[in-house]
Amino acid sequence: MDLIERYLHAVKSHLPLKQQDDVVAELGDDLRSRIDEREAELGRPLDESEVVAVLKSLGHPAHLAARYGSWQQLIGPALFPMYVHILKFAMGLALLVNVVLAAVLLATGHPPGQALKGIITFPFVTAMMVFGWVTIVFALIDAKVGPAALADVSCGHKAKFDQWDPRTLPPVPRHRHTVPVWQLVVELVVAVLVLAWWLAVPSNPFLLFGPGAAFLAPGPGLFTAFTPVAIACAVFVVLKVVELWQPHRRTVLQLISNAVQLGAIGALLQTGGLYVVAAAGPDAPAGLTHAMDWINRAVVIGIAVAAVITLADMFKQVSRLRRARPVAATASTRPGSPR
Repeated sequence: MDLIERYLHAVKSHLPLKQQDDVVAELGDDLRSRIDEREAELGRPLDESEVVAVLKSLGHPAHLAARYGSWQQLIGPALFPMYVHILKFAMGLALLVNVVLAAVLLATGHPPGQALKGIITFPFVTAMMVFGWVTIVFALIDAKVGPAALADVSCGHKAKFDQWDPRTLPPVPRHRHTVPVWQLVVELVVAVLVLAWWLAVPSNPFLLFGPGAAFLAPGPGLFTAFTPVAIACAVFVVLKVVELWQPHRRTVLQLISNAVQLGAIGALLQTGGLYVVAAAGPDAPAGLTHAMDWINRAVVIGIAVAAVITLADMFKQVSRLRRARPVAATASTRPGSPR
């Protein structure tokens, strides 16, 4: 019954990940029992309008999910993907501001310790503040909007809870791992901007160093890695375009992207400094060469950490691909799965 599958999927989308399978299995059994009892009373299968009446008696999917405690979390599942994207963007922007500020302070003759203080303390001060404020804002939005409005978004209509129609529920996705179109578009736009920025860096060092371009220049490491990084960015753009047409292949495409990204990271880790002091004459701030040594070391450590994270993500994607076929094969026989 298509309506039952759609209803169970709608309830599942409002549940925390750890609860989804158990709750949907329990709800599926209860729902089929109700329908079997009703069919036994009537002596015939239920028609669509009668199935709709049974589903409406259970309540709106968001309200039903709330009874299982799905709203005890700080940020609900409907807002969480957007929360993660905004948090990443805010973190990146805050880090960029700190890097530019450090370059300006170095260029204006401030001691390296004072200039780099914001970058050194970033994980313990700025990052925690950004995380706290973004989380608080989304938690307030989630609490203010509540399950009713989020359900409207999920179900694709603006009817009140007492007027909702199960026939307006969205169809069940054919594939498990799909993402909203707006998320794919945002990722594609960001990828294009990053590629354009990287290709413009050789002719516009200011894009990389900010005001520090008067004293700094790309080192041999960046020259070696420029082409591999550009290729990795271009591949990422192409993969995002492909994903817009085939979102169900997201896991495979991410695995390919991560493999290419590892190649670019390997090029960045080649011998040779990533940043060097340009021949700027006597106006260059004192201690800048020493500061560049520390910055190069910090960047290399950051790139190595990124490589470890990428490898971990690849193992996760390979594991997901290995589980996908058995899951698809056994979905129809799993206890509590919709018929």
